[in-house]
Amino acid sequence: MAWAAWRLPADGVALHIGTEGVDRVGPRFEAVAGFVNLGVVLTALAALVLGGVALLPVRWMNVPHRDYWTAPRRAPLMRRMLAWDMAVLFSLPILFAACIPVDLTLATADPSGHPPWLFPVALGLLLAGMAARIAWMAGPRYRPAPDG
Repeated sequence: MAWAAWRLPADGVALHIGTEGVDRVGPRFEAVAGFVNLGVVLTALAALVLGGVALLPVRWMNVPHRDYWTAPRRAPLMRRMLAWDMAVLFSLPILFAACIPVDLTLATADPSGHPPWLFPVALGLLLAGMAARIAWMAGPRYRPAPDG
């Protein structure tokens, strides 16, 4: 974001890119404020969820094989595993959000040379990464150990 704030002009910044290219421009302040707000909201939401994993009773948590994982001797391990999973799931959108200032900066610098595939590819990678992590979590991640 700091790179984008330094590179963007004071006015005429691409604020939205539609299917036909840049369709909304505005001042640099609006773009940077949007980047900051997005980062703050995503980070606050992640902190709230991670705090819930650490502090809420395990009976409120929903994991596969619930009876196995909410047993008192396994609950601390389940909390650590779930906290790690939530941190990974929240880091992916934050990583994706880092692509937005780059995309808008490139579009502002040269709207005709802006790569139209950048945003859809980044979004596709985000969704694929989240789907893969969730599939792993729903499948083998929380499978009980064979020895019980």
